[in-house]
Amino acid sequence: METEILVDGFAIRNVKCDFMEIMINFNEKGFSPKGVLSKIQANIETFLEQFKADFGTLSCIRMDNDHINTSHYHEKNFSLSGKRTIIISLPYSMEVQNAILANITDGDFNVDYSVSYKISNIQEVENELLKEALLNSKSQVEIIAAITGQKIVGIRRIEKISDDFEPRMDYKIYEEPTLSSKNRKVMLSESLESPEQTIEKQIEVMWVLG
Repeated sequence: METEILVDGFAIRNVKCDFMEIMINFNEKGFSPKGVLSKIQANIETFLEQFKADFGTLSCIRMDNDHINTSHYHEKNFSLSGKRTIIISLPYSMEVQNAILANITDGDFNVDYSVSYKISNIQEVENELLKEALLNSKSQVEIIAAITGQKIVGIRRIEKISDDFEPRMDYKIYEEPTLSSKNRKVMLSESLESPEQTIEKQIEVMWVLG
């Protein structure tokens, strides 16, 4: 006689982030589109020139968006605010981050700066955790089967309980650029390790014993 038993399986892993996306908004305000746009373009060009001088490449930089917004005040008068956003995609490196921040500081650019830390092979990690969760469920069933004098016949169904609704992707890893400046001061923050993300998976397995 076959018996069905429902057993959850769990797997969890702390994974170091090996990839970063740096988003930089170059901001400017003024009273004419020409003035705002020309200033943003000049700042971007200056930044990119210095980046290429430091790293020898621009291949890791891509455009994100351009935006101009009109703000009205005092009846018919108005002002404009604009921004151009670029994203720099690179392997994790505090040395590179510090060099980019120095570039921004030296240029006295008006920017919004943010960094997202990611796992480049997230899909591979999650697939491994699903296998571990299944083995975790199986190990529990084996204990129950041994106690009851039964054997595992098969699996009726498997359902993922913990899953993200947003699609996962493996990120394109660009070759880490090499700083060309030999006189740059080495900073203590460059020895800091990358952040970690906790990845976990839970599945629900209907086992058949007989």
